[in-house]
Amino acid sequence: ELEQAAAEGRLHEEGWRVRKDGSRFWSNGVLTALYTESGELRGFAKITRDLTERHRLEERLKQLAAIVQSSNDAIVGMSLNGIIQSWNTAAEQEYGYSATEAVGKPFSMLVLDERVGSLVDRLARIAKGEQTEPYETVRIRKDGKRINVAARFSPVRDSNGSVIGVSAISRDISERKKLDEALRASEARNRQIVET
Repeated sequence: ELEQAAAEGRLHEEGWRVRKDGSRFWSNGVLTALYTESGELRGFAKITRDLTERHRLEERLKQLAAIVQSSNDAIVGMSLNGIIQSWNTAAEQEYGYSATEAVGKPFSMLVLDERVGSLVDRLARIAKGEQTEPYETVRIRKDGKRINVAARFSPVRDSNGSVIGVSAISRDISERKKLDEALRASEARNRQIVET
């Protein structure tokens, strides 16, 4: 590696290192070849930076991203003005849009025209830092089909506690709604039979 570093001038390496006291730290090191005025290799200079906290944060973010991606609930991240910024696999399945198709578009593309005012109100409340209650609504899939969903909007905050975005979580409850309607219809028929 030193020979290669000498030929290329620099060698970057990143990984776990062990301090003299036995503690481990994640480091980024740059090894630079040093030459004499006549061009002969005279040695190397190495600069190492402790990036342990950054590495742990990156690993934590990867873990959180994996959790969001593997969720059975559609999880959509959006800006405070309702522009979609992230879109998980369950959102693709629930709404029919790929992440590429959805990111950068307004969330209102999933909302019935008569319910856009309610969306705007929820976004305004979130921007003020308010929690909003879970609710049931109808959304529009890419194919135009309407689906019933149980949904919740929550504020996304930065490290200072300022609201910087919105998390929209939903689950398709269309089958449950059909079963509920069938049960109500059956109960109504049974009441009618008993009454007659």
